[in-house]
Amino acid sequence: MDEFPQILAIFYAEFHITQGSQVLFEVPEGFTNSINDGPLKVDFDSFSEYMIPKSALCNQLVTISTTNFRIMGYPVLLQDSKYERNALLFNLCFVFEKSANILSFEQIVTKIARVLRALEVRAILNKVESEFLSNPETKSTLPNIITQIMEDLNSYHECQISVNDSNRIDLKLFPVHSEPPPVYDYQVPILITDLTKYIDRHWDITMRRIVDFVNGVNTVHKIAYKSDVDITYFGNIYATTSGINRLSESEELQNECIEFVRKPDCLAPSVGMIFSLYCSLKGNMSLLDWMRENPVYSSQVDIRRFIAFGVIHEIILRIHNYPIYYNPKDDKVPHEVLEISQYLNGQHHLDDLCTRFNKGPKEMQELLNIPQIQSIFK
Repeated sequence: MDEFPQILAIFYAEFHITQGSQVLFEVPEGFTNSINDGPLKVDFDSFSEYMIPKSALCNQLVTISTTNFRIMGYPVLLQDSKYERNALLFNLCFVFEKSANILSFEQIVTKIARVLRALEVRAILNKVESEFLSNPETKSTLPNIITQIMEDLNSYHECQISVNDSNRIDLKLFPVHSEPPPVYDYQVPILITDLTKYIDRHWDITMRRIVDFVNGVNTVHKIAYKSDVDITYFGNIYATTSGINRLSESEELQNECIEFVRKPDCLAPSVGMIFSLYCSLKGNMSLLDWMRENPVYSSQVDIRRFIAFGVIHEIILRIHNYPIYYNPKDDKVPHEVLEISQYLNGQHHLDDLCTRFNKGPKEMQELLNIPQIQSIFK
């Protein structure tokens, strides 16, 4: 059984200033035509207000169900004085069987909408140039693009389409797995296979540290304590970079960030909230201390994903602790410190030292917490 549902139809709709909402292109032909009385047919007029909606429903996923079908779209509203009535409203909609699980297509529909938006409005040297959808010549290529998207996704679950010499559309379907259940400190993990048989040097260093303590008796909290692994990494320090400017300027990056960092089944955080939270990471306190000062995030933002998104998109960076040993002739220094003193020269950060000498962050910090050692954070 195919893990992805088949696309039954794709149609491109726009709002016309005199004729209202209308379908301009569709595959297969006649799918939205009210004259067509076949079983594979929908009456676009009956749901056009949702696919070409008011501004409140624009720039987000919209899914509706009819008697026989589920229809997913991402209506895009562009406002500019160059358009008639100062706006262009369009939507590329995908149609599926009513019983289909279409979660895997949410990213596809969202991406293609953003690609079409980018093809229509492109910023070059701070000048916004309209193209593609408002140009009849380039717009006429849409039927071929829509046809290839439908055929390739149905047959191969991916497609690569060259739009012009400098732009192309790359789409790929991925299965959507359910979110893993939350793991609490008091729970006891149980191995259902002998992981020690599969351990090799490529394994994650954290996994290698905890596997010996997963015995069906230790709680998660006890495993973290015994292995000296900071499960939440809240001792890390982060600071904002100049990449924050891209977040303030790019609507696409803003939308991607909101969807990535929001907590499931919670109200989505505003761009202003996310921007403010990133700006408050000044590199002068641990993540745990920062969380205590910024409790506003807790109900809407997944802190782990918030940090991960910031690092991946270079909005923030990790500030590392570089220990320096200032008094190598001091005979009062612990022997363990002397053994690693050649690395305490400001060139090796704490994570590097922990990995080299197989110690946890807490153990290493306690070892280096002596007057003869100072730290540089950078």
